Amino acid sequence: MRIDGRPFTGRVVGWYRETEDSGDIVALRLADLRMLEPGAVPDAYRVTTAAGVTAVAGVADLRTRLASVADVEAIDDHPAGGVSVVRVSIGLIVGLLGIVALANLMAALLTANAEQTRVTGVEQALGFTPRQLVGQGVVAAAGTGFAAAVVGLPLGLVAFRALSNAVTSGIGAGPDFAALPGGGPLVVIALAAPLLCGLLGAEAARRAVRRPPAESLRWE
Repeated sequence: MRIDGRPFTGRVVGWYRETEDSGDIVALRLADLRMLEPGAVPDAYRVTTAAGVTAVAGVADLRTRLASVADVEAIDDHPAGGVSVVRVSIGLIVGLLGIVALANLMAALLTANAEQTRVTGVEQALGFTPRQLVGQGVVAAAGTGFAAAVVGLPLGLVAFRALSNAVTSGIGAGPDFAALPGGGPLVVIALAAPLLCGLLGAEAARRAVRRPPAESLRWE
């Protein structure tokens, strides 16, 4: 390569991810830089604290020791502000999608119960109690939620990995840059889906059994 118009031959020994779309960045050792600029002198140093030493304590100690010869400041490699904004935005989108999905499910359950009015009336006439009919609705809806979790979670993880790899590769960060959700959130989702569906099924069935059997079978 040519650096500042001068030819330079080197060996790549590592690489790092740069999320900014600013082109290729090469980090040289001081010895290599002095091959191009013999008088190059470092004007900044980066210090990594030892295990158990906080950044605040390390900066305070260096400021005390180097107060007269150097300026010391802390560098945050992982700013929480930007990450939290993205996480909140994604969380809001996921929450909105969840509300829409639950509303669609509730509408489908109410429609199904309305279409089965005659069946509900017959079951009531045969002696089924409202509690049994509500339990039937809970089991049916919870089964739908369980099936959705079994099918949706694996497909969601595959889709997330494919989309995140496409985005991070496009900005130069490389594949597998975004972390998958942990086991805890996945377990919570797997348990919450049947539970929420069961509650919706109970409410939809409860509304259906409130109608007297005679009214449900009026046209029979």
